[in-house]
Amino acid sequence: MTPKKITLQEMVKNYRGSCESWKVKMTALSISEMGVPNRLWEELMQDLMIRVCQYRHKEITNVSEGAILRTKIRSRILDFLRHEKRLKNNLLELDEDNCEAFYTVEILQLCGEDSQDTLCRAVRAAVSHLNEHRQRICRLFMQGYSKRKTARILNVTWRDMEKEIAAIRDAFVSMGIMEIIYWRRENHT
Repeated sequence: MTPKKITLQEMVKNYRGSCESWKVKMTALSISEMGVPNRLWEELMQDLMIRVCQYRHKEITNVSEGAILRTKIRSRILDFLRHEKRLKNNLLELDEDNCEAFYTVEILQLCGEDSQDTLCRAVRAAVSHLNEHRQRICRLFMQGYSKRKTARILNVTWRDMEKEIAAIRDAFVSMGIMEIIYWRRENHT
């Protein structure tokens, strides 16, 4: 399920009362100012608010509580962004043979990948892991051939064609394709 976009005002409203309002506003504004993608705002805000609420200012320093908190918040945001970038780079460097294990909606959302690209890439990876006969069936379907025409081209019975299609469907489900299809439908409504 794709996270819905949230505004700064909604974020501040969601955390009103958890600590002083200036701290909530400063945290939300820092997230926006530092270029964090909107889809990550809620997750990061939750993490930051826990840290902000736990922070206890020591009066022995000559630095204001606001300045210290702002520095801590921005440092944590930078760490979070670095982690997201490493995760995205690691996922994009995976070779095609190992991709099917990584096609989960959660990981693809972290990457921020477009749902159309995700589906195409996941289907290509899934087809590549089928045996040659099933790959050929998939290629014929992608070219627009019907089940009946595909069965004639491959010289198999209608019953065998149905069995192969069921096996392909099961393989796709086990590789997570259905979850991605549902996720894509939600993104394009």
